[in-house]
Amino acid sequence: MSAPNLLQIVPTLAGGGLARATLDAAQAVIAQGGSAVVASPGGGMVADLLRARATHLELPAVQAPLWTRLTLPRKLA
Repeated sequence: MSAPNLLQIVPTLAGGGLARATLDAAQAVIAQGGSAVVASPGGGMVADLLRARATHLELPAVQAPLWTRLTLPRKLA
């Protein structure tokens, strides 16, 4: 079986439960030999994410949710 790969898209990494869960999931996948990519507008926990050897993709802050959902796949590609 191949190593797991994880892509997480979150609204912020500024702290709190969602940011912590994102970091924990990335660390778990990396510990199993996989790779983790997190796409977000950033925040205070980006440094922790990078220390865990995950990749961070900087996304613009969500201002028009529908437009963002329609254009996000192209940006991530």
